[in-house]
Amino acid sequence: MQRILFTGALAVVATLCACDSAHNYVTWGTGLHVKGTAAEESTARDYKDEGQGIFESKGTLASGTFAGEASGTRTAIAKTSTTEEWSVVADTFTENPLVPGTPTFSGVPVAIVEKVAVKSGTVETIETTVDERPQGARHVVETRVFQNVDRETTASTYGLAGDEYVVQISNLNLLWDPDLVEKWHATRTPIAGLDALVMADVAVGDFWVSPDGSTLYKGVARERVDVGGGKFVTAVKVEMRKVEAVDNDSLVGRCLVVPGDDDTTSNWTIEGNGTDGEGQTWSRIVHLDPGCQGQFAHYRVGFQWWSDNVLVAEDTTTFEVQINDFGYEWLDYQDGKVRRTAKALNPASIPGDAHLFVAYTYTQKHRIWRVEQMNTITTPWQQ
Repeated sequence: MQRILFTGALAVVATLCACDSAHNYVTWGTGLHVKGTAAEESTARDYKDEGQGIFESKGTLASGTFAGEASGTRTAIAKTSTTEEWSVVADTFTENPLVPGTPTFSGVPVAIVEKVAVKSGTVETIETTVDERPQGARHVVETRVFQNVDRETTASTYGLAGDEYVVQISNLNLLWDPDLVEKWHATRTPIAGLDALVMADVAVGDFWVSPDGSTLYKGVARERVDVGGGKFVTAVKVEMRKVEAVDNDSLVGRCLVVPGDDDTTSNWTIEGNGTDGEGQTWSRIVHLDPGCQGQFAHYRVGFQWWSDNVLVAEDTTTFEVQINDFGYEWLDYQDGKVRRTAKALNPASIPGDAHLFVAYTYTQKHRIWRVEQMNTITTPWQQ
């Protein structure tokens, strides 16, 4: 039977329904060992949006004949290969609402996972730089830098729990936090350190939305996947799609907020002699929408393959936006041609040619992951 769930962030940390206390939670056997390789190619480009169009730009010339124009472009292409190996080394229980389930959340099993990842790769950066040399003439230099990325090994320990969803618990302190339930009831906000990975025991036809409400998931097929050593498993292919269109679209309208009412500041002497600068001032301030801070519009499209609540293959593309600068921008001709910017201006003296702008980096990452080995091993806790 098809399962359709539309849930918010509370799906990870709060009760969806009062389920039967005998509900069977998802478990992973101690000693489960998975090893695979992820190949990822990331392309990052710098852009500028002036409200009338978007163009590649790593910065803006501040003065001279070409003031206000792009100072060049930048493209960084990173190619990495990461060997990821993890195993279930122990199991425990938690009474905290880390996964949806029974109202009391009694005895939710948690698999303790140790993971090691070894990453290496290359980065090629292509930049053009524009300056004025000689005066009145544009001078453009293209620079290409190719670098090997030093091998990096990281190790981590996290938990896996499952009821309606398979949930990764990156902060194991949450398992025993005595105030976690109270925190949830007080704030009703997502708890950092918990990530819903997939619907538990996903089946063809299952349809759900990510906890942040940005990505739709659907089980679309059952396929045979090679997991190495002559072993094959039958996995459910899960399609992931962003609710909105995947596009490098205008950020001025999406991310900049200019309140209709001007902010005012009053500064008056209430005792003693008045001083210079007293009076009332007005300011029109450009704000950045909180939803556009940090790396926002972060979503994935593509496919994952899950077998017995284990990810065995992935082919996805992730899109990220990082805003580097924003505000008003205009040209000043009093001391030669000079670019000016500001995030706050007196509404009575905003230059006629002032316009809003956003400078940002747009990154597209393509990731392919394949399991090469899946077996059962003896863990240190079993010896």
